[in-house]
Amino acid sequence: MKYLGRFFWTVVYLAIPVIGWLALFQSIKRIKAGEISVIKHFSGMVEVIETPGIYFRPFFGDAFGLTHKITDAFIDFGPLKRVFLPVNKKAVKMDSNGQYVELKQGYNLIHADETYEKTWMVDSTSDDYILGNTRHLRIRTGELGESYKNGEFTLLEPGEHILKPTHAFIKRVPANTDLVDLGPLKIVTVKDGQVAIINTTDGVKMKGPGKHSISQENGDNYIETITTSLQGLELAPLVAMCSDQIEMRAKSMVMYTVKEPLKTLGLGLDKILDTLKIYGDGILRSILSRYSSNDISPSLHLDEAHPAAERTAKLKQVHDEFVKSLNEKSKEWGLEVSDLQITEILPADEDFLKTLQGIGTQQVEFEIKKAIANSEADIAQIKAKSEEAKLVAAKNEQKAKIVEAETKAQELAIDTQAQAQREINLAKAKAEALGVMAEAQTRRLSNLSLVLEKADETTRDIAKLEAQGSVNATILERAQNPVFVQPDLGHTTSIKKSAEGGITLFSTNKTPGVDVMALSAMKQVVFNSV
Repeated sequence: MKYLGRFFWTVVYLAIPVIGWLALFQSIKRIKAGEISVIKHFSGMVEVIETPGIYFRPFFGDAFGLTHKITDAFIDFGPLKRVFLPVNKKAVKMDSNGQYVELKQGYNLIHADETYEKTWMVDSTSDDYILGNTRHLRIRTGELGESYKNGEFTLLEPGEHILKPTHAFIKRVPANTDLVDLGPLKIVTVKDGQVAIINTTDGVKMKGPGKHSISQENGDNYIETITTSLQGLELAPLVAMCSDQIEMRAKSMVMYTVKEPLKTLGLGLDKILDTLKIYGDGILRSILSRYSSNDISPSLHLDEAHPAAERTAKLKQVHDEFVKSLNEKSKEWGLEVSDLQITEILPADEDFLKTLQGIGTQQVEFEIKKAIANSEADIAQIKAKSEEAKLVAAKNEQKAKIVEAETKAQELAIDTQAQAQREINLAKAKAEALGVMAEAQTRRLSNLSLVLEKADETTRDIAKLEAQGSVNATILERAQNPVFVQPDLGHTTSIKKSAEGGITLFSTNKTPGVDVMALSAMKQVVFNSV
């Protein structure tokens, strides 16, 4: 027991200096460059130390905090927090009175009686962010905002806005649209050919072209904008059985105008147009069924029963009957139907359609060959008449030479003693010979002119080349593209010389023939001179 007591006091005596040295070591702290720390005093105060050096804690109960890098954005020292606020960022802290205080750019200290949350830091470049208990809004140029302050509508114009808790933001909308909807406020732009329907305390009214602000605070309510200019309504494609039991496929468009906007509004324009399509389909189908396919579509019939003029007249009958029937119904809805445009009307049977197109192509080729043959015959005829004229001229020239020779012989037989009389006779003979030659030349030119007057433009051009060579006409290539026969376009029965020296077939109405809907299938016919 005695030795145990001595050992105990020996340990105590040895521990006292060790504890002292440890206490001394804890009382000293070195702060290097780029570091920061704090001293927590016994009184509760906190002292920030960020200047490099050696620091001593002289009083009992004081303590050093942890060491951090001075560049750290957020440091929690316990009773003290250090926050760095960069550029384009905003943040707030709550003070001891419960009020939000905005932090400054750079480093900020949050004391023990203050509150800060990391989530309170926001991006200040945003158009919409919450900072504490306020909402920050940026309404850009070309925008408007809808909000309610203490329950009353407030228009937010372009600029910066800070909304307190009693100010509620709803939405932002583009300001350059035809209808700016801001809840109880509507800004309506009415264009030419439109009217805006507004319900006021004095009844329903219409607003013409211009920009109108319609506020519910004044008892006005915007209903709808209706277009009153000419509009087109495309009908659904239909297949109608014609009177000759051939089905025809038709596409069409109805042109209409709103004449009584208030009546149209009451029934609903969308509903009216849907109903108009149904009526239009039924009326057009019924009308087409009373005509043959040859009357209402491109046809191969060219006899007296189906001339082009009659087909045009029947299509006009279809148009007028349709417009009249549909317009009688549409007036009940405040509309006026003014036109029917049939954009396509063709046989519904594809095989039948291809057959018609093939026949049309063959007839175009036949007309080309026929025109070439007629041209060749004309050329041959003018060449023959040109040769005949040359022969007549040659005979006249030969006769003149004979007369001239006889005159010379007579000159040799004249007695030298009658020299004066011989010269007179010689002059007379020369004059007579010259008259015969002039007459022959005149007759030759006259015969050639008579022949050329009867020839067409192409023949005269060929004759000008003195008909030296034969002319052959060939079709470069058989028509490849299917064409439709169309009575309104005329006949391919004439030729015309092109600027490049060739001959191009084109459409005229000179003689009866096969009508051509499209000339794209025809190829150029070239006349080559040998």
